[in-house]
Amino acid sequence: MFKKTKVKQILSMIFLNASNYLISETLSVSRNAISLIREKIDNFDLNKDNLENYSDNQLYSMFFPDCFIRKVLYEKVDFEYVHKELKKVGVTLKLLWEEYANYRKKEGLKYCSYPTFVVNYEKYTSIQKYTSRLTHKPREAIEVDWSGSTMSFIDRDTNKKITTYLFVACLPYSQKIYVEATTSMKQESWMNCNVNMLNYFGGSPLTIVCDNCKTPVISHPRCGDIELNEEY
Repeated sequence: MFKKTKVKQILSMIFLNASNYLISETLSVSRNAISLIREKIDNFDLNKDNLENYSDNQLYSMFFPDCFIRKVLYEKVDFEYVHKELKKVGVTLKLLWEEYANYRKKEGLKYCSYPTFVVNYEKYTSIQKYTSRLTHKPREAIEVDWSGSTMSFIDRDTNKKITTYLFVACLPYSQKIYVEATTSMKQESWMNCNVNMLNYFGGSPLTIVCDNCKTPVISHPRCGDIELNEEY
């Protein structure tokens, strides 16, 4: 099928009494498409005087309505429900997508991917003109990881340079940060840093998020929960 932007150009040439051959050669469109447009012109109140009142998309949808029928690839998401649920402590878009996907699976229905779910939710909030809601909530999570940067110090007894690794933790809501330097990235150091972090913050959140940190994480699948080692 020819590009939809050429419908108006085809009609313009038809109103100038151009032949199908000339239109086809000039606009590089098939003669069948031109013939189809000629057959349908009488169905609409179109002429060379009012043609400019219609956009390219309007004309394309008039002559080729089947091309504008939206195909549903997956079950519709109730984003009004999603928006309300996100106000609850501990509820995230990822959890709501998993709830939606699991329900559709049980019903044998198709469902959208998580990235599509997020994009469509953002579109929903934009259309509804909702103000941007804070993603993070107080006391909900602590994000932890090894920093990409390292530091070093000189051991005065041996005069050797010792590399240190930075354990970094952050409370996303308040942006309060805890940093500790260790001489290794082994499991024991990781566990001690986590304990010291919780003591520093004065409590524990609902979740500790460690993403892809290699020390505690065994695997991080695309779908499903992160698998942590047993000790952590």
